[in-house]
Amino acid sequence: MREATSTITVAVAGCAQSAYAQVGKPVTIVDANTITEADLAKLPGMTPALAKNLVAKRPFLSITTLDQFLTGAGLSREQITALYGRIFINVNLNSASRDEILLIPGVGNRMLREFLEYRPYAALAVFHREIDKYVDDTELARLEQYVSIPRLALAGAERFPNGEAIVDGDRRISYPELAREVVRSTRAAIAAGIQPGDRAAIWAPNSSDWIIAALGVLGAGGAIVTLNTRFKGGEAAYVLRKSGVRVLFLANDFLDTNYGEMLRTALAETGDDLADLDRVVVLSGDVGGDTAWADYTSGQWDLCISGFDMYLRTFPRSDLADEAQFYIGECHYADGKNQEAVQAYTQVITNYPRGQSVAPAYYKRGLAFERLGQVDRARESFEAVVKSFPDSDAARLAKQNLDRLNRGRPPL
Repeated sequence: MREATSTITVAVAGCAQSAYAQVGKPVTIVDANTITEADLAKLPGMTPALAKNLVAKRPFLSITTLDQFLTGAGLSREQITALYGRIFINVNLNSASRDEILLIPGVGNRMLREFLEYRPYAALAVFHREIDKYVDDTELARLEQYVSIPRLALAGAERFPNGEAIVDGDRRISYPELAREVVRSTRAAIAAGIQPGDRAAIWAPNSSDWIIAALGVLGAGGAIVTLNTRFKGGEAAYVLRKSGVRVLFLANDFLDTNYGEMLRTALAETGDDLADLDRVVVLSGDVGGDTAWADYTSGQWDLCISGFDMYLRTFPRSDLADEAQFYIGECHYADGKNQEAVQAYTQVITNYPRGQSVAPAYYKRGLAFERLGQVDRARESFEAVVKSFPDSDAARLAKQNLDRLNRGRPPL
């Protein structure tokens, strides 16, 4: 969707779905919700009439809804499976149902068990490491095209610490800044009651907050319903009602239009009720009686910490316990509570010395020390990760920060 209000550039590395993030590998799987009608009609088992009907029914909120449509259209299971070799709707590794995963071509009950066993996936690297035990590199690359993990925004921050992720008019957001905003947005979505499979709609022009709101919903396991900015109130109400949207994000200052007021007027005129809609969040413009975007995203860090703390109490010996402790530190760090962040990162290093989060804990502890003005201790943490984990990404970042400290430059 293109809007005339501003030009937005999104550097997609680290944020795109995995099918589009395989550098040097051909993309063979296309999103069924974005493929053109002309290209769709060329695929096996499709006809021009069926392609036209499929496009008219979009967006499909999950691969299971697309599967139901194709089955109802009379395609055989063999035809549908062949079609999924060309188009698909990515499944969230951390929240997808068994039925959704089994629709990935080549995945049977045995591979399903492997997909489920390693949840939650903190990064796509975990998927690579675990599933690589059972398939060769070619098959792993094929399977990767069918899945996504919202945490990829965080991976982008690690890979491109100095790169710009979004340019929205005068607003420029780096990858680390985007990662922090996405975490904050995800926690807000969870606090708003969005659960895996729930729908949230966005009725607004392209903007940086549009992107952050969408990634937050996806991070909570929800699905995004996009509303055309040219819709009238009644048209928007119809889509919201049919899709069972729980949270609506909107702008009240686009082309001199107050979407919230337009929606309320339409509902009053028809006497309709959006029974599933729990909250309206205003990204920009007059808030009225709804929730401002700033209020929606604030104050969620205690919830974040309590969730990871509950995981630690429930699964103290889990292979992911060190990651849970690490993300407690991440929550404190994002909330600006640097002393608490130092303590949380130190617990990772002390309590889980063989955990995969030890190297990044050393690195992030160094950043937190520097925020506290304790430069010598920051240097010690950076040097520790370089010495103990020389081949890690954390060591690479620590070297950059040591060089920066030696040059007397401010934090990245």
